[in-house]
Amino acid sequence: MAEPRDNVEANAGAEDAPGAESPEVESENVTPPSWRELWQVPALVGSVVALGASAYLAFSSRPSVDYEGLLRRGEILLEQGKPLEAIDELNARVFPFEARGKLPPEARGRYYLLLARAMFQGQRQLDVDNTENHERILQAFADAEASGAVIEDHDRESIVRSHLALGRADLAAESAERISNAGRERRHELLKRAIELELSRANKDYGPALGLMERMLADSELDGEGRAWITQRQTDVLIEQGYQDEAIAKLLRELQRLGDIDDSIRADLLLSLSRAYLDAGAAEQAKDQLARVGELVPASDDRMGEVLWLEGLALEAMGEGDAARERLLAVLVEYPSSSAVIPALHEVGQIEARLDEPDSAVLHFERLVEVLKDGRVHPRVPRELVVETLVERSEGVAARDRWDLARRLGRLAEDLFEDADPVPEVLIAIARAERGMAMDLMGYATDPIGTLAAEDGRYLQALDPATREEARRHLIAAGSLFLRHARTQVVPDYDAFGDSLFLAADSFDRAGDQSEAINAFQEYTEAFPNDPRRAEARLRLAQAFEARGETDLAIDGYRTLIADSNDPSVKNVGIFADLSYVPLARLIARDNDETNDAEAERLLRLIVDGVVVRDPDTALYRDGVFELGSLLLNSGRYAEAITTLNEALQRFDGDPREIEARYRLAESSRKDAERIERELGHAIPPSERAVLETRRARRLESAVALFEQTIEDLSQIDSRRIGRTRAEMLRNSMYFRAASVLALGDAERAIELYDEAYARFPEDPASLMALTQIVTIRMSQGDMERALVSNERARRFFRALPEEVWDDPYLPMGRADWEAWLNATTELASVDEGDGPP
Repeated sequence: MAEPRDNVEANAGAEDAPGAESPEVESENVTPPSWRELWQVPALVGSVVALGASAYLAFSSRPSVDYEGLLRRGEILLEQGKPLEAIDELNARVFPFEARGKLPPEARGRYYLLLARAMFQGQRQLDVDNTENHERILQAFADAEASGAVIEDHDRESIVRSHLALGRADLAAESAERISNAGRERRHELLKRAIELELSRANKDYGPALGLMERMLADSELDGEGRAWITQRQTDVLIEQGYQDEAIAKLLRELQRLGDIDDSIRADLLLSLSRAYLDAGAAEQAKDQLARVGELVPASDDRMGEVLWLEGLALEAMGEGDAARERLLAVLVEYPSSSAVIPALHEVGQIEARLDEPDSAVLHFERLVEVLKDGRVHPRVPRELVVETLVERSEGVAARDRWDLARRLGRLAEDLFEDADPVPEVLIAIARAERGMAMDLMGYATDPIGTLAAEDGRYLQALDPATREEARRHLIAAGSLFLRHARTQVVPDYDAFGDSLFLAADSFDRAGDQSEAINAFQEYTEAFPNDPRRAEARLRLAQAFEARGETDLAIDGYRTLIADSNDPSVKNVGIFADLSYVPLARLIARDNDETNDAEAERLLRLIVDGVVVRDPDTALYRDGVFELGSLLLNSGRYAEAITTLNEALQRFDGDPREIEARYRLAESSRKDAERIERELGHAIPPSERAVLETRRARRLESAVALFEQTIEDLSQIDSRRIGRTRAEMLRNSMYFRAASVLALGDAERAIELYDEAYARFPEDPASLMALTQIVTIRMSQGDMERALVSNERARRFFRALPEEVWDDPYLPMGRADWEAWLNATTELASVDEGDGPP
């Protein structure tokens, strides 16, 4: 025997009511949860079945049961508006008999009818719209009818509503058609709902809806209002399908056939006729019909919002843009609750975009998205159309470098998808806008895609921290969006997949997110083995490994590119192999392995000597000269370094590395002066000594001048933008300038410069060098009193610093400086005790 299709288990242990016979339960069971407890639980399939299988019910042998009394109690509860209590009562008192197959057909039919009514009313009372509940309601009504119960018109309405809730317009219509003529108004109303359900489907298959309309027209009880309603829907379908002329002809005929109909109904038909005229390009006729609608509809009617919207479309088509916008804006102000607000916002945004008023257009599009997200709809402006418009307008303002607006429009389109994934067109539009905003912040006139990202670290460092972080944030957002877009294109458009994947890698790389850049570039090189951009991706991958400190992987990447340039089977490697020489040499030179320094120099001389690149005005040549000069400096070949770095400085005019080249040239001059000084310590002929002394002085004077210029250039950079490397360069330049002045014999000027350096960096551990040098100078002048004061200042400063600061290998104070200070401190101690000269 079938069991009830509700969410409630039988309450087999309920107490008997007076005068009624109840089943007895053989086994002791925990009282099952009631309908109230289980109603809103989403998945209760089979709960009744489960209980029926576990509870063995044994009925007493008493010969008669008052089924009428048991059912009447449930019916009374329904009449009192207590459907949940009715369900509990029916389950407790009647279901046990049904579970054992003891209910006679009439009682069984009435039981299922009452149960179906109670479930339907209970859902509405609890404001629940559960799919499984609707299925059980329909099954209960079917069981009731199968058992001979009379299904009344109000029951048919419940059946229709459950079918509609389940999206079954055809079954809903069949049930509605079984409502008697006494309920024809409800029958027609429910048929309209079934038709509207079919019309609302996304697949735009109007066949089922048109079929339901024909069935409704065949109803002899259908009045003029109903025929007008169907006519309006039929013509809307014709208009939607592009048959405007047929729609116009049908409406003109029906308006005559319907004759003296209600003004409100005639207004609806005239609105449809106006839309048909507009779509057919007959704006004047549309405007005339809209004027008639305005005479039929009171000003307070929300349909006047539709009239104003359509008038705006007609005026725009007639070339009266200002008047059109005025009508559309009036919809927003005068009829904010009208559904016409949606198309009015859409159209006014479009007009303003065409009038080159993008800021105003964006504001109206923002309001449009808010309205749509609130759940309001309009058949002429579905979400898909709004998304298409927003993407189109985003691309339009992006073409004029209005990246901020392009991003806002793209994000608005994204908002319309809420929890769903946006379509690929939205992802790519936002990605391009995010990238455009970053490039704008970084000072690019055009997107540098196709050029290497190596310089972007310098461009980012030139920005203030807030701007730098904003640019990086936009680049990372762009990279993520390009990557998401790439994933959507693997199957439909492999080329688009490659383009977006490369842009994702490029964006991550420029943002300094090396981990994501490495992942994307690696995927690209594997997915596109024959693509022209693969060699660039390999170079960028090596650069990313270098930036992340994975030197071995970077060296391997650079070496492989250079090797492949000699392999004719590997295409498009040329320039990218050339660009690998300098970074490969740099990494080899800085690997703390002096045995391969010769290889690094050989690679750089292939650049400088014109073997790899012949044009000395190229960036690659400048890079080679600069790195060679740096290598010579680090290897102690100062004279060669001076010559090479001088050339680099001349070629770096305006280049961000000009300051660094000048600093290294200053260092080369200073260290060459130290080398000459050591040479002067040996026994050499007087004539040679004079030459060396002159050369030393010139080196020191050059160093002072170069350090002066470096300090001036770096001091003009905002301290928030200077970065750690340049900050250290500035600090060291101030100390080494003072040291060079001292080496030239100007002790007082050197003290002034050391004091200036200390004042500039009062908390920097390197300032100890300045303080101890002042001590040494005072002692060399015989001014022990001031030397003692200076030494005490140096010692206080030293004691205030934590021990770990001296682990920095880049501090300018070397072992010789520490030894000199120790000697000075020892000598001053003896002076302070009175053992030395006054």
